[in-house]
Amino acid sequence: ITPTDIGKRLQDYGHHAPTVAWPYQHGFMVEPTESESRSSLDDYCDALLNIRLEIEDIVSGKFDKKDNLLKNAPHTLAEIVSPTWSRPYTPQQAAFPSSRT
Repeated sequence: ITPTDIGKRLQDYGHHAPTVAWPYQHGFMVEPTESESRSSLDDYCDALLNIRLEIEDIVSGKFDKKDNLLKNAPHTLAEIVSPTWSRPYTPQQAAFPSSRT
């Protein structure tokens, strides 16, 4: 799992992906502005915590290392409504991972 994978998955949670690979090659920079509400920051932190749990599911073998919520993110509307959904997780898990989305 790379910082880019995490950034793409954040889009499924309704957040913009952070800047990746700056200033460090394997990191990402989170830089909220003063206009962000406490609620918005809490939602962002909750998304990161949930993504960490999704990573644990990959590490434990619950999800495939190549075909998983993070590697396939962001999940598009066309994918979600397709009658031929073939992922090892549900469309709900893909596109609506939290009550906020």
